[in-house]
Amino acid sequence: MIIPYNTDAPLYHRPFATIGLIAMNTLVFVALLGRSDVEPWMLAFGQGLQPVQWITSLFLHDGLGHLLGNMLFLWVFGLVIEGKLGWWRFLLVYLGLGAFESGLTQILMQHQDGFALGASGAIFGLLAMALIWAPSNEINCIGFWTIYGRFFDVPILCFAGFYVGMEFLLAWMGDFAISSAMLHLAGALPGFGLGIIMLKLGLVDCEQWDIFAVIAGRQGEAREPATNPKLAAEAVRDRQARHSTALALFNGHLVEGRAAEAAALHQRMSQQLGGDWTLTQEQLLILIKALHQQELWSLSVGPMTEYLRASGEPAPRMHLKLAQILLVHENRPGRALRALQKIPPDSLPANLDQVRRRLESRAAKQLEEGELELTEEGC
Repeated sequence: MIIPYNTDAPLYHRPFATIGLIAMNTLVFVALLGRSDVEPWMLAFGQGLQPVQWITSLFLHDGLGHLLGNMLFLWVFGLVIEGKLGWWRFLLVYLGLGAFESGLTQILMQHQDGFALGASGAIFGLLAMALIWAPSNEINCIGFWTIYGRFFDVPILCFAGFYVGMEFLLAWMGDFAISSAMLHLAGALPGFGLGIIMLKLGLVDCEQWDIFAVIAGRQGEAREPATNPKLAAEAVRDRQARHSTALALFNGHLVEGRAAEAAALHQRMSQQLGGDWTLTQEQLLILIKALHQQELWSLSVGPMTEYLRASGEPAPRMHLKLAQILLVHENRPGRALRALQKIPPDSLPANLDQVRRRLESRAAKQLEEGELELTEEGC
């Protein structure tokens, strides 16, 4: 079982509408427990078109498991979509997708009997839009393959593509007859269309990280500067909001002991925001210590190098530790020697100076034996 619970997508707007929708769904579920008179609010088949039911059925769920599953997905993909649109536009999109899917289903099922309920159609629409707008951003998940959970991250492209693909496969196996899989696809298809239309009309800014930019290999590339002062100011505010959101997520990873995720986020934001994303010396040091505590030696090379480049101090102990990691864990004797050469003479106590000499001897020996390094980055 895989449970999504968060995302690293930039949040330019707080998820007020997402939280409100989750609260409303939960309150309706609790209020209707044990009641048998809810059919007038469900999506009825064979009784003509009932536009009110196109909305009311979105807030009804068939059991606690149905509710929890939908609300988890609503939370994660609501963060992605509302984070880009703001609460009122997101609410219009969500209700519009849900109403479209419900209305289409009621038309297709006009010669059948029965009822349908749930927010799955609208949520699959959000999932499809997220795939268009933020394919490279990641969904934070916890998977239970045994009694112990395992945390991992999945790109939205893979996560959303898997679920849409599974629904398509199930629909194909059922000869595309009306089923839950077809209803989910009925929500996803308008989501794809709406996501593309809003992107092409400039109604959403994905900062060149949308699916088309990724496919074209121009993801994250700077666009022409905005000539409209209002648009330029809004772009600056968006980048500042993105920086603040990422920094809060970075600090959260460290507090929760997820040093690898913090390092990955730091690297990703450095690529996406360039000079607008920087960590202080203190923040880099905290990250480095967290990585070392978890023995994630290779992941600490980048932050350590960044720390040393930004520091105006010789930092002999940091250079020594970096050289040790480069030599022992990275098998890069050339870079290790360069790091050791930057240690000022007589700057280390006797015991550490012995370590330095041993590392120099080992690195020199590996170079003499023809050790090949794939990169020649400076320290």
